[in-house]
Amino acid sequence: MRLVLLTLILWFSAVAAALGATSLPVDTGRVEASLLSSHHRVVPGQTFQIALKTELDEKWHTYWRNPGDSGEPVQISWTLPETLSAGEIVWPLPAPIPTGPIINYGFEGAPLFPVAFTVADDAPIGSVIEVQADVYYLVCYDVCIPEDGTLRLVLQVAEMAELNDGNAAEIVAAIDAAPHEMDVRAAMQAQGEALSLQFADLPDGDFSDAYFFPYDDTVLVHSDPQTVTVGSDGVRIDTTASFGWGDGFSQLQQGVLAFDLNGDRTGRIVTVNPGGALLAIGAVGDGSDTAIRSAFPLLGAILGAFIGGLILNLMPCVFPVISLKALSLAKSAHAERAVARREAWAYTAGIFATFVLLVGLLLSVKATGAALGWGFQLQNPVVVGLLALLLFAVGLNLIGAFEISGGAYQGTGATLAGKGGLTGSFFTGTLAVLVATPCTAPLMAGAIGYALAQPAMVSIIVFLALAAGFAAPFVVLAYAPGLLMRLPKPGPWMVRLREVLAFPMFAAALWLVWVVGNQAGVDGIAVVLIAMLAFALAVWLLQRRGVWRIAGAAAIVLALALPFTSRTTPAVASVDLATDAWSPERVAELRAEGRAVFVDFTADWCVTCKVNERLVLKTDAVQQAFLDTDTAFLVADWTNKNDEIARELEAYGRAGVPLYLYYAAGDNSVRAEVLPQILRTDLVIETLKGTR
Repeated sequence: MRLVLLTLILWFSAVAAALGATSLPVDTGRVEASLLSSHHRVVPGQTFQIALKTELDEKWHTYWRNPGDSGEPVQISWTLPETLSAGEIVWPLPAPIPTGPIINYGFEGAPLFPVAFTVADDAPIGSVIEVQADVYYLVCYDVCIPEDGTLRLVLQVAEMAELNDGNAAEIVAAIDAAPHEMDVRAAMQAQGEALSLQFADLPDGDFSDAYFFPYDDTVLVHSDPQTVTVGSDGVRIDTTASFGWGDGFSQLQQGVLAFDLNGDRTGRIVTVNPGGALLAIGAVGDGSDTAIRSAFPLLGAILGAFIGGLILNLMPCVFPVISLKALSLAKSAHAERAVARREAWAYTAGIFATFVLLVGLLLSVKATGAALGWGFQLQNPVVVGLLALLLFAVGLNLIGAFEISGGAYQGTGATLAGKGGLTGSFFTGTLAVLVATPCTAPLMAGAIGYALAQPAMVSIIVFLALAAGFAAPFVVLAYAPGLLMRLPKPGPWMVRLREVLAFPMFAAALWLVWVVGNQAGVDGIAVVLIAMLAFALAVWLLQRRGVWRIAGAAAIVLALALPFTSRTTPAVASVDLATDAWSPERVAELRAEGRAVFVDFTADWCVTCKVNERLVLKTDAVQQAFLDTDTAFLVADWTNKNDEIARELEAYGRAGVPLYLYYAAGDNSVRAEVLPQILRTDLVIETLKGTR
């Protein structure tokens, strides 16, 4: 009997609590959540408020609607009767919450999340309204824990509304403190990495420590500082633009501008126009290298791309094909100057046409939201396998294993292998560009990174400057008779030179087979080698007559089809150091432990990366320096497509590898130092030991 009475008492207590204006709480040990209603009783047609209250333990936090670099926003899923409808959450003013190198937006303490509810006009008097809220929030301190729960309130529809004074006052205070919409003039400018937010016609307040919280997660880099400049006409906030916008900002953006008012922190909801500057308050990124880069960004990118194109001719991945053009020049050096000039311009046309094609493909794919960069086509083992087969075929042609002559074939295959002619020069330029993409020359990386963050027309202009630099040496030679005349006259030596140049072709083909192996495993290597065998068989068969030629044609079809059967397999980091796979979370974890971090953004198809690994990163002296300084070595392997790595490259203004980042131990708010693309042993050791 006592048990029954106790059960009834508890049941009536629960009903009494539910029929009040506060739900029974859900306590997880870190957060106590409950629903607060502004009213005990409501009337038909009335609008009232219910708020989710989350009381967090000390040092724990939850997240705003845009959580920043990581996290998840507070979420409420309502289950309501037909006589009740819910509005949107009134979000409290967030605060930046630094965690290692990242910045989140969220709340500590006991934030309220009010929501307006409206009772239907035809709600029956005396009926009961049951409100159910399924709540979810990520609560974090030194660890992050996803939590959820179900909260319930029961309200009565009556002839006269009854206010809950305590809850109503708390909810009204939360709504008053939340950011409200403010009619101001606001504009946004993005120049490369630099982002400028400008606000005019502001209310009274102290804006010296203003901060902008965007609603959209892809407007700015949350972990970068926001530099405030206050002028008589308004406020300017300079920070770093997110690269998720592709062609730039095109839509109105909303967010919260936080500032100080009478000693308290407050905020206003503002709508920002992605248009021209409104104010003349300082310069974007005053006093930093961002200002230098932004002064003449397009001209600087064009100059960097042109010089990078010149240097690209000296990179190891390009040399085998460049040597073909050198052979062609040697053959025409003592002929009519017009011949050399026509071939130089045909070679240039091949370079420009291939650059335009590659950039068009890249921009088209990026427009779909994919993250790509320079050398993207070599992330596909099918493309790498076909390119390896092509270089193998060129090598066979150079040693005289076959010649293509007559009919429509004249001037395509054989001239591509160095026999001269306009068509051959054109396709030599095409091949040079295709094999150049694994290399990123000095000055070229920043230009490409800038180009891919700009509108399509700007991207095309910068890449055309790169093409011009790449083609320039041979155009200059064609118009410099003195230089051409210094070349030896054609003779038997050219036959020997042609045969010698076959072996760089074979070496390049072997390297590409190795890349396929890292992308598609041993089976991928076997597929490409069988394709090469099939092509060699075709060369032999096509020199016979009758049915043998049909078999040879079938062998060529087989050779071309086989690379399409390659399939990507997960790549493994290729360096021998004690390494770990890169991720932003791993970087944050290691830095929180107080360790320095070195990140190697690399790919197996990147020749510069492999040279740096062999000559610098894998040397005993550098490996010992990593051990002595307890520096973590992380590898971001971009051999196969990886959107997260592509976004990180874009965040540092790059569109290709290599990229080397060093995070010093100590202040975790400091961004990484970017090391040069061509590494030196002493530079890396001094960086690790802090003696630079």
